[in-house]
Amino acid sequence: MQALLIGEENSRRTEFFLKAAVELSMPMKFIPYPSIDKLGTFNPPICENYAVKIDPPLPNSYNINDINKVGLHYSNFLKRLQVVKDAKFLNSPEKILHVMDKLLFKQSIENAGICTPSSYTRVNSISELRNVVIEKRLNGVFIKPRYGSGAAGAIAYRRNLRTGDEVIYTTVAYSSGQFYNNSKLRCVRDKRELETIVNYILQMGVIAEAWIPKASFAGMVYDLRVVWQFGKIEYATARLSSGTITNLHLGGKSIDISELNLSSKNLSEIEALCNKTMAVFPGLKSAGLDILLEKGSLKPYVLEVNGHGDLLHKDIKAENKLYKSQLLYLKSLTEEQKNEY
Repeated sequence: MQALLIGEENSRRTEFFLKAAVELSMPMKFIPYPSIDKLGTFNPPICENYAVKIDPPLPNSYNINDINKVGLHYSNFLKRLQVVKDAKFLNSPEKILHVMDKLLFKQSIENAGICTPSSYTRVNSISELRNVVIEKRLNGVFIKPRYGSGAAGAIAYRRNLRTGDEVIYTTVAYSSGQFYNNSKLRCVRDKRELETIVNYILQMGVIAEAWIPKASFAGMVYDLRVVWQFGKIEYATARLSSGTITNLHLGGKSIDISELNLSSKNLSEIEALCNKTMAVFPGLKSAGLDILLEKGSLKPYVLEVNGHGDLLHKDIKAENKLYKSQLLYLKSLTEEQKNEY
């Protein structure tokens, strides 16, 4: 049995994973992720007798309409890999798909009693969204497409319960009848544009969550990206932003979690929450958890689990320890196979 990476050619993930394999003197086979037009010709049994890591497709479109199309294609690819026999996976195709589907993921952690923001399912229009916010007396609502990633199509909606004033923060822009992702976070107050964007995204199939104010540091709000691997936290970073969405590609700033000077109690609560969450998804040996710390109390909440949450630029350009740890795990799988014969 040999190690195998399925991923995108010319991506940073592929580049640094293969670089780590060279540094560890570990043989590694690479298979390019099949494009939409080539999925039908992809032969899943090619993965048999390999220890496999599956990387995600690269986002290659700014068109919001493509979010579900790309998600469906990747879902179909993962489903085809589920039937492969005699392959061992770093992360099982089934569980990657499970956490990628934000609605299914949310239902799973809520059923398991994981601390996470309250979700609302009957929100299909701006009027229904307003009703929920008013009825529940919410600060606001975060809206995320069911299969979106990287804040694509995400909307942070706020409403002043006293005046009725509304605002959204989003990367979604609208022009000439087309919806697309902007490279910058936008603040939209114009009622007509706001309603147009919100109604469109809500019709895509979304998850809507209560807005919980985030903790702040150095004048900016933050959340955490925690990389959990092989039963423990291997890396944790804080993502700071002057706005409401902290994704680093939208201008967020990354600092080591140690700079936040969190108490040992806070750190223990974060670790316990991550361990409890990952116990729900035993097929994931590596994942990135997005953790919100509530303003004031610093109570931790799980926002998302990403089956591909291991690409941290500070790590790959330094020790590259996350990928090396994964490679050593894949190597152990290949050695287990040898011992079976």
